[in-house]
Amino acid sequence: EYSFEIDQWTTDDVKLFLISKNLNSLLPILCEMNGKFLHELYKMCLSNRESMFHTLQREISILNINNQSLTLLIYLRFLNEIQKYIP
Repeated sequence: EYSFEIDQWTTDDVKLFLISKNLNSLLPILCEMNGKFLHELYKMCLSNRESMFHTLQREISILNINNQSLTLLIYLRFLNEIQKYIP
């Protein structure tokens, strides 16, 4: 299990988090992020939710691995789940 301190997460912790929370469609674009980068992404999402939703959607569609797509529900679930680990 990953630490409750998101800034300490490794890239493996981030992958484990995404998989355990069933946020697999985010794996292609977030799998190489550590906790500090994920925390920064969360802050970016909070400051401009709609724009970041479209940015993440676009990045996922460019990679288009396994025909995954980012739905609004998955995006909102991601924000809700990650918030629990933000100090």
